[in-house]
This record gives sequence, C-alpha cells and structure tokens, in this order.
Amino acid sequence: MALFWIGILVAVIFAYSAVKLGLYHTWTMLFNLLIGVYAAIYTEPVLKDFLPAAVGEQYSKALALIAISAGIFLILQGVAYVLLIGQFEVTFPRSVNIFGSGIMGFLAGFLVSSFAALIICTTPISQNQFVKEIGLETKTLKEAKMDSYLAWWCSVLNKAAASSNMKEGPHKTIEDLLIIPTKKTPVDANSKSVSIRQADINEPNRINSNRQEPENIIPP
Repeated sequence: MALFWIGILVAVIFAYSAVKLGLYHTWTMLFNLLIGVYAAIYTEPVLKDFLPAAVGEQYSKALALIAISAGIFLILQGVAYVLLIGQFEVTFPRSVNIFGSGIMGFLAGFLVSSFAALIICTTPISQNQFVKEIGLETKTLKEAKMDSYLAWWCSVLNKAAASSNMKEGPHKTIEDLLIIPTKKTPVDANSKSVSIRQADINEPNRINSNRQEPENIIPP
C-alpha cells in the first residue's frame, strides 16, 4: 500500500498549495486536469499509431498519454487564464475558500498521482524489481484503488460528454491500457530458412535436368 500513501502525500501537498491559490483558481485547475486525463485515456489508442516507429511499441502508450493530457491541460489553462482567471476575480467567504480549495486541491493531487502511476504501469519500467518495491506496478495500482478512482472520474464525465451506446466502460478502457505488449525478439540475420515448395508433377526434375540419359544398348 506504499503507492496509496504516496498518492495521499501528493494530494496533501496539492491541498496545501490550493488553499493559497484560492477556490476559484483551484476549481479551474481541477476541471482542466479532468478534461486532460479523460481525453488521454479515451484517445490514446488513436494517437499512438501516429508516433514514430523509433519510439517503440512498449512506450507508445505512455508517450501518448503524456502528450494528450499535458497538451489539453495547457491549452485549457491558457484559455481559462485569458478569458476567466485573468479577467475576473471571484471571492468567497474565508471558510468556504479554505475548505473548498483544500478539498478540490486534494482531489486534484490524488488524480495527478493516480494518472502518473497509470502511465508508469503501462511501460516495462513497472517490471523492474526496484520499481516493484516502491509499489509502482499494476497489482499495487489496483490494490490502492487508483484505477477505480480514475474510472470513477471518467464515469462522471461520461454522463455529460459520452454517448450511452459506448461499448466499453472506463474500467475496461483502463485495463486495456495496463496490458504491456511483449517484446519481439529480432530475427537472426545469419539464420537461414529453408523454403519447401510443393513439387509440380508437370515440371521436369531440375536436379537431374542436366544429367544425360544413358543410351539404349542392344545386346548382340
């Protein structure tokens, strides 16, 4: 359960920073984070096909998740700053501002830690012994309910953004992300393969094609 407590620690740090930031700014940040994580989880299979082959299939999921979530978050945060945060200042009572921003900051921090753990678990790094001791592996992610936390947020957004005819729910989508592709062993260039071709009965024997037929000798 070390991974769970690491997530709690990150969430507490976010909550402490959110109190200084304010409820209005924290709510905007949480919303943009949710949209970025949600879009990354559901559009990752599309983007990874456009990544260069040099990236490698085993790390394409992680790079796609990072690129989508970070890109969408930065774009939405910039738009929010230009149109909302930088233009209007919303004030709340002190108690509402402290508790509200603290709770939202805690939720945002646990969301970030859960998503970061998910990204690591989609790579072969999670199979390293040192990383397993820290707790960053698929089994620990499920025991800590971090995948369920991400799926819960995706379910909330599905009710507003997705169609009711979706074939796969968020739990199944996250489970598919956690499947690590196996390594492909390169073919040995020095190995020679023998090709076997079915002989054609109408084709003359190539091996004996140059062999001369013996002359018929008539006995005396």
